[in-house]
Amino acid sequence: MLLAFVTLLAIFGVFHVATSSPGPPTPSGQGDTGSTTTTVPPAVYLSDLQPTNGDIPTRGDTQIDNQDFPHSVFYGNVSSSQQSSASACQKPNVFTCRATVYSIPSGGYHHFSAMLGVNIEGGSHVAEWSLSVDGVVVKSSTVTVNSSPQQITVAIPLGNDLELQVSTPDMSGIAYLGAKIVWGDAQLS
Repeated sequence: MLLAFVTLLAIFGVFHVATSSPGPPTPSGQGDTGSTTTTVPPAVYLSDLQPTNGDIPTRGDTQIDNQDFPHSVFYGNVSSSQQSSASACQKPNVFTCRATVYSIPSGGYHHFSAMLGVNIEGGSHVAEWSLSVDGVVVKSSTVTVNSSPQQITVAIPLGNDLELQVSTPDMSGIAYLGAKIVWGDAQLS
């Protein structure tokens, strides 16, 4: 029994020495260069950010096609006679356009997601949308007007300015009131 106790003490002593030894000394003024800390910002809704340029959307809860989106950026009651001041909207044959720029930390976010919906009273056609980073279009496509919102998911490259743009081409030449453009629950992660 005494032998078993001495063996346990020996094991404990070796274990204790192994776990408490500090390792090789580090020269004064030098830290551990083998570890790096990367701070990843938490996911954020665009409705929590202030636009830095372009058209100023309404932020908050809205609906489109009877679906509720509590964290949205949207433009309501847009008429075909309203002209946008955003540079992304200065192109020919555009009936209406809304573009907004947000400042994002370079490398801080890697994905954008939203449900995009466009409603226009008195007609159904296609709206064009694009997402740009630092003035370079990353992705563009179309969404059918007056239909269910479309899921948008885009990988974001390194950059500082994110721009969202939606426009409707002048297909019918008919003036309208009350267009609504919704980036439902738009989020950066």
